[in-house]
Formats: sequence, C-alpha cells, structure tokens
Amino acid sequence: VGVDAEGRIRELVGVLEGLHWAEDEGSASGAGQVRMVHASYARLSPKHELAAWVRHVAGCAAGVPLLDTLVLGRGDDDGVLVRRFAALPVERARELLTDLVELYLAGLGAPLPFFPALSRTCAERLRKAKAGDDAERIVSALERDLQDPNPWNGAEGADLHVSWVFRGRRPLRETISSGQEGVSLGFTELSRRVYDPLLDGADELAPDAVEGQGP
Repeated sequence: VGVDAEGRIRELVGVLEGLHWAEDEGSASGAGQVRMVHASYARLSPKHELAAWVRHVAGCAAGVPLLDTLVLGRGDDDGVLVRRFAALPVERARELLTDLVELYLAGLGAPLPFFPALSRTCAERLRKAKAGDDAERIVSALERDLQDPNPWNGAEGADLHVSWVFRGRRPLRETISSGQEGVSLGFTELSRRVYDPLLDGADELAPDAVEGQGP
C-alpha cells in the first residue's frame, strides 16, 4: 500500500471520528443518525465494495437511521477513493435485501455465474449499451478476461476454486435454474440484478469533501 494513500485514509477516518459520525470499523451515531464507514488500506476492490453495499442495504432494511455509508480505499492511481451510498427507503431496502437473499439461496443449490469484478464491469457497460450487438461484444471481451490464466492480472477465472467449479464450462454463456420453476439465471442477468441498484445508489466523493461533512 502506498504510504501517502494509507496515511490519507487514516487521516480521513480520524476526521470522521472527530465529527462523531463514524469509527474505523462499525459505526457511531451523531445527531440521531448513523454513518457507516468501511475503510481499507488496500486497493478498493469490487468484492469489498459489494460487501459494504450489502451491509448498507441490510441496515436500511432494518430501519437503522442511516445518513449514508462511506467506503474508503486506494484507487487505481494509488490515490484515495471514496464511494458513498445514500440512505434507502425502508421498503426499497427490503425489496433489495429479499432479492439478494433469494440469489444467495439459489447459490446454495448450484454455483452462480457471478464474479464481483467482471459482473460489475458487465453491469456498467450494459447500462451504456444501446444495441444487442454491444451486449454480445461486452460478454465476449469479459469471457476473454475470465479465461486469462495469469492470477496477477486479477482475472477471477484464475482463482483455483472458480476454475475447478466451472471447469470445462463457459459460465458467462450459461444459465442455471434459480430453484424456482421456469426461472433461470445467467451471467448478464445476475450482473444487472446485483449491481444496478448499487450503481444507482453510489457516487464518488473527493477526499477533501469528506472532511467538510459533519452533523
């Protein structure tokens, strides 16, 4: 981890603690509301971001008086990256949480063709696509990324567990039963179901903007 980035993240967490909004781990209350903060001193990965999103949705669904959730980590340029999830209405959060639980239960019955990094990229690109051939091109490119044998490139297909579970198969092209009669799940559908709500509810903050926020 770059020393400058790590020090800056620690500094921001300290500022938030001083405002009585948050702590390095967990959350703290202020002015009747709660701000959850997830701080990582490593590069902010889609898996880390998704875990924070699930906790955010669960908190909103439970009626926790959340102001928002901040996710801090190192960006691709070794600078500090801050993502913010705005609070969700309770009913909307419960709908999203129910859907996530249904997907989780489906995954207990069969391995889902879902990969945090590739699925996030897929959802982002499909949201911008305007034609079916764009979708085909997107999936083809991601399939090549999945098959990259070099784990140092961050390719999820290089993970030993993933390669064993999906050996001899093309998970980005397959659909599996969701456990519900007549309902199948495919890579693009899963990517959109999980990441569309996250992308709708997320924005990026400049690190300096975090310092200026308080009760």
